Amino acid sequence: MSASDRTRYTESLDRHPPGDRPNDATVKANRHHRGNPARLFDLLHAAMAEPLARESRPGVMVFAVTGDLGLAGALWLEASEVLRGGCIGRHSCADLCLPYEETLSLRHLLVLTRRDGARTRVRVLDLRSEDGLFDERGERAGELETDGPLVVGAAGWWFFLFPTGEERPWRLDALKPWETLTPRVFSRHDSHASRLELQSCTRRDVTLVGRAAGPVSIAQGSLVEGAELPAGTLQLSCGGGELSVSVGAHALERGVLLGRDTRCDGSSILGDQRISRVHALLVRSPTGRVVLFDLGSTNGTHSNGQERRMLPVDSQSVSLAEVATVRWSPRAQ
Repeated sequence: MSASDRTRYTESLDRHPPGDRPNDATVKANRHHRGNPARLFDLLHAAMAEPLARESRPGVMVFAVTGDLGLAGALWLEASEVLRGGCIGRHSCADLCLPYEETLSLRHLLVLTRRDGARTRVRVLDLRSEDGLFDERGERAGELETDGPLVVGAAGWWFFLFPTGEERPWRLDALKPWETLTPRVFSRHDSHASRLELQSCTRRDVTLVGRAAGPVSIAQGSLVEGAELPAGTLQLSCGGGELSVSVGAHALERGVLLGRDTRCDGSSILGDQRISRVHALLVRSPTGRVVLFDLGSTNGTHSNGQERRMLPVDSQSVSLAEVATVRWSPRAQ
């Protein structure tokens, strides 16, 4: 496949071979040793500018940086009307694999992107990891959304996200390039309303960064908020066990995490070792379709015998590792 045909790719920029690192447990990070994102950007911005300039198609480029390793890798996702995603973590099957230190979860973040008119929308979701997700100010969030430059912290890493196919959002010749980046304006509340506020923002002189709570939890026995009507029913089956859960519209927008780890919904029946600890995310796309994103699972997500990263589930059943079945039944109108 030629580079022009790809909707995603990873560039290895590391200068420190990772060696033989297993896909096993995660060590909690010391949050006081992240480094300063402004200083790291001023030191490394020229190295980011080159791959950013090479990609003329609309999309998002994600650069992974630490104070010790410098610029370790980059992930590019094409932005179109089709919602696309890429998983970042320490696992070898992640879209952007960063196996350098055990503070990053095996599957830590999911980056979602789509094209909305002339702008590229980006969502970064914490996959309910132990160390979580932080904005550039060091404030924790379950999810961040923007339509411009974004800086995200996770474990010992900083991730710099920039739209592609657009003018570079900083000056290369500046003494402090960080200070020339498009200003980021943060929403005040960690709520669903921040996304509505972002949708109405049309200013080009600032980048609005919305906050949300991230993927939901089934711990309370229901994924329907307050008095809202269920959007549909999620049905899981594996090894003779079955689980049926009503899911509301807000939960579908935030995302429902599936896997055998206890931080995932359905872990009570998704215990087969062939299912990854954090396997997939169910979410509703802006077009209204309910889709399942594979999160770099070891044994894949399949439909009709084909393995794919993103699969619609509102018209077909989907298999996790070919041992569990996911079905979505929308509520009758």
